[in-house]
Amino acid sequence: MLMNLETQRLILRNLRENDLADFLEYRSDPEVCEFQSYEPFSEAEAERYIKNLENGEFGEAGKWIQLGIELKAENKLIGDIGLKPEGHETRIVEFGISLSRNYQKRGFAAEALTEVFDLLFGKVGIHRITATVDASNFGCIRMLENMKFRREAEFIKSFWQSGMWRDEYLYAILEEEWKSK
Repeated sequence: MLMNLETQRLILRNLRENDLADFLEYRSDPEVCEFQSYEPFSEAEAERYIKNLENGEFGEAGKWIQLGIELKAENKLIGDIGLKPEGHETRIVEFGISLSRNYQKRGFAAEALTEVFDLLFGKVGIHRITATVDASNFGCIRMLENMKFRREAEFIKSFWQSGMWRDEYLYAILEEEWKSK
């Protein structure tokens, strides 16, 4: 299933070759990468990454797709959302989000995720959406809690990044919780 969604300020769509400069702008920023499972991208890595994902379709068990977050007013890619149906149960979807530091704290992430989750819960038949978040990523935690996600687990020193073990939280929301909020 291809996803092409639109909100008042954003277009959510597959990544494209001409997104390279904008993609590199945030995916090579050490501050954006601080709470992510990836290190800053080189140009060659970013090119390969986009090429591998530009025709991705949502729905294959265990396979990530990335939706670019394009700001309409600037015709600019400002971030991306990763979505992966679980291998053991495709009605459970894990997500991740990266957003350019210049566009954080302006409601873009919540706006983009709300549109995606409305589609997943409303039309696709997804039962549960999860996210694993670095315990120090207070902005993302606040956003998830404002969106009525529940913290279900705490993983102590479960993730090695930048020369240290980091703690993570597991957040989740069920279809009925999403629809009743």
